[in-house]
Amino acid sequence: LTAQVTNECPDGIICNSYKHEPNPRIYPSLYLLYDTQGSGNLKFELGRRINRPWHHALDPIPDISGESSNFINQGNPFLKPEDIYKSEISYSNRLALGFLKASIYYEQITDKIDRDKDTKPIEIDGEEYQYQILSWDNIGRSNETGLELTFMTQPLPNWDLMLNGNYWHNEFVEASEEDQLGTEYGFWGMMTSKISLKNNQQVSLYAHY
Repeated sequence: LTAQVTNECPDGIICNSYKHEPNPRIYPSLYLLYDTQGSGNLKFELGRRINRPWHHALDPIPDISGESSNFINQGNPFLKPEDIYKSEISYSNRLALGFLKASIYYEQITDKIDRDKDTKPIEIDGEEYQYQILSWDNIGRSNETGLELTFMTQPLPNWDLMLNGNYWHNEFVEASEEDQLGTEYGFWGMMTSKISLKNNQQVSLYAHY
């Protein structure tokens, strides 16, 4: 199997058009903090940021470790960075049981990067096989809302415990292919626990869902 990378650039050079945009983008951020004088803090965030694709998503060399099951993983070197507008309201406070932070956020993402699967015929040793090609693509535009909670406490003087959870709901409102439209939602949770022993020794546990 060989990786073929072609576009309009001469001599086989891979070009990303966002490097040559005539108009520069501006990414401002605004933060407003309100101290309730004893009942916690409220923070409001409004800003724009960029999320560039990571190396694994850009690598055009096929991963054929799943060849026996007709499955190939391959990156996309022509991915554009995500353009993100984000607003968030968060509340934080030190309680009798520990520290609590809760956030509600909304994101509007253009050129959203997500997984994309296509079925393609590939010729191997003169025979044609149907392969599932799993890659990455700029899906289009999406609207995402979510809720994040963080809680840190000390059940015992030598025991530190932290819980973190994030629920999100994402709607794809524009897409380059019809099967990329739709909604997705999910939850991610994490727990870290650290117990301090004698002689500066520690026992740590980590779990996530």
